[in-house]
Amino acid sequence: SSLNLAIGETAYLTANIIPSNATNQDRIFISNDDNIATVDEDSGLVRGINIGTTTIGVLTDDGSFEDSVTVTVTKPSGEVTLTSLDIQDDNFSLAIGGSKTLSLSLAPSYATLDDVIFSSSDSSVASVNSSGLVSGLKKGTATITASAKNGSLSDSVIVSVGYSESQTLTYTFTNSTWGASPTSWTNKKAGAGYLNSGVQVTTGSTGANAISPRSFENISSLVVGYATNTSKGAGTINVYLLDNPNNTSSRTLIDSFSVTTAGGTTKRNTTPFIPETLKSGYVQIEVSVTTNSIYICDIKIEYEELIADPIAVSGVEFTLSSLNLTIGNTSQLAYQVLPNDATNKNVSFMSSNSTIASVSSTGLVSALKKGSATITITTEDGDFTDTILLTVNEPISYTPELNLDDSGFKKSYTFKEELDLAHLSASYKASDGTITQLDGNDLTLVSGGTNTLGPVTLIFSYASLSASVNITVTNVGATQGSGQLNDVSLTLNGTNADPSLSTGSTSDYASIAFGDFEFSGKGLRNYNGNLFISSSGYIYNKDPLNDIASIEMNYVTGGSAAAVQDFRFASSVISSTSGVSVFKNLSTSTGGTTATVTAPSNSDYFRIDISNKNLQATIKINFKSGEILKFSASEQADAYYDYFMDLSHEECLIYDVKLTTWNILKTEYQAMVAEGKELLSSSAYQDLLERYILIVTKYGYEDFLGLNISGGENKNFVSSFMSPSPILLITLLTISGVLVSMNVIFLKKKRKDN
Repeated sequence: SSLNLAIGETAYLTANIIPSNATNQDRIFISNDDNIATVDEDSGLVRGINIGTTTIGVLTDDGSFEDSVTVTVTKPSGEVTLTSLDIQDDNFSLAIGGSKTLSLSLAPSYATLDDVIFSSSDSSVASVNSSGLVSGLKKGTATITASAKNGSLSDSVIVSVGYSESQTLTYTFTNSTWGASPTSWTNKKAGAGYLNSGVQVTTGSTGANAISPRSFENISSLVVGYATNTSKGAGTINVYLLDNPNNTSSRTLIDSFSVTTAGGTTKRNTTPFIPETLKSGYVQIEVSVTTNSIYICDIKIEYEELIADPIAVSGVEFTLSSLNLTIGNTSQLAYQVLPNDATNKNVSFMSSNSTIASVSSTGLVSALKKGSATITITTEDGDFTDTILLTVNEPISYTPELNLDDSGFKKSYTFKEELDLAHLSASYKASDGTITQLDGNDLTLVSGGTNTLGPVTLIFSYASLSASVNITVTNVGATQGSGQLNDVSLTLNGTNADPSLSTGSTSDYASIAFGDFEFSGKGLRNYNGNLFISSSGYIYNKDPLNDIASIEMNYVTGGSAAAVQDFRFASSVISSTSGVSVFKNLSTSTGGTTATVTAPSNSDYFRIDISNKNLQATIKINFKSGEILKFSASEQADAYYDYFMDLSHEECLIYDVKLTTWNILKTEYQAMVAEGKELLSSSAYQDLLERYILIVTKYGYEDFLGLNISGGENKNFVSSFMSPSPILLITLLTISGVLVSMNVIFLKKKRKDN
């Protein structure tokens, strides 16, 4: 029924088939744990592998009859020769009266502390017993050595024993997973809930336990605050000490406390848990319940904190010997107390002339008026001093500048192509000389764009300054694109931002995502699931929201009712309000109400600036999603009209329309989409057609519009158009006193609403 083996020993098991003359005598041997003992399935040869107990079973082939034997594997007799000995602890410190158990790694696996001898180089400073328990006795250092009884292996660690002072730390638990103030505990098994200001542990569960976030030296007492439910819970609270929080199999029980059914939900304290032998380590609370529920509220730990011997100050030095500041500026003085490990590094500061420069208790100097002052630093320990000469000057004022760097910026575009803002950079120099590096998305496009053909000047603004860059826009290579636009919406609230918004203080974000879109914001936080924007805060999108239709404001009940909201819209990022006027202003934000701002057409970007009061709201943006048509046929026809009339204007005035000009106009026309070409032949563009017919007729240039101009009615119209009465014209011009070219006859086209 049982078998005892030492590691490495073997023995045969015999299985008798009943009846002995059974036809099928086949059977198989099986080990329940090959790590403890193995067995040959045919012969029944058992071999001891590791210390422990397992079961060896036998099963018949005929009828599946079975039997088993318990196998216990023990350490081999005699002394073990260690093949590895390692103290897992680094050098450590102990308070006088404190203790710590060394953690050892031994090989072979069946080696135990019985195979090790511990010793101390100075047992008057620190002693060590046969279990590896090190105790601090007096101030000093000692080397603790672990040596193999059989063999030459050894390892050692240095322990420093010093003075300590009494400390008390109370952890108050705040949730079911052992969250605590001031620091959460490591959750090994959470409670069933959090009630009556404590971690709830219920009957029927396997209990709950947690480990302290730090270790403690020379613990003198631990007291647990607890409560029970109104049905009078009962159970046990155990407190342990561990050297390693990740190894709960090696722990020392300090004591157990029995919770009775008396007391109810009123919080009370256990009797103190007093460590006896082991007094240092991580603290583990383990709770089991036999009746109803127990609530663990807090734990108070009284212990000793190591303190270093005071190291006297030998001097103090400012990093600089002199410093120049302008009026209105501040500077934090840098200094060093010597030696670096001095115990008392407290210092004080004094200004020789506080009307010129003042200095705070932390060494922050403020320049007040022109002149010089000496700042003196004095150590609390030893009254050592040093000085720094401070010179305060009048501030230098610079003329603000905005300089564009377009060296990497794309200069040639097709009609309605997106600008290459990622490769446009700029530098802004403020009046105080501060230089800010910018990219194209930081700038506001005030005028210009790719919706105009020919040479175009882009004007950008930042901080009320502007700068320009020239580009060329052509129809050649432009495509309308394709796809379906869908009406979609994006909600901005306090819970769908990445990174997550704080529920406490506000923060500024150069980049924050809502959904798949990037935004920038100032003064943002989560307010009960809604978006909070502080007064003087703002939010704007950095990724385009195609063709914004409207913005819906849903104001939170209980929020500020008088937050002023300025709405701006544009076709480019509105990183600055400079040059972008307010489109809509809302001066109320009454909780429980809503407001809708309809955006102007062709708006892909918006910005909301808050003033007067903080805003608490959920913001919904309605816009288009999908592949956007780059331009419409009418947009391209309008752009070509402007280009044709502007490019031919000067040459028409002097009757010298060059063939190169005509070929350029032809190239741009031929690159247009078919629908745009058809529109140009309509009466909506009559004055373009009149000028076109005039030029083709006068110069005999190619009729690339395909109007079949060869004489007849068109030719008679051109002839009459170009031959007004000279006498009549001279008379009219003389009467009006205006001297103007007789050739200026062309009419200004009235632009269409679209």
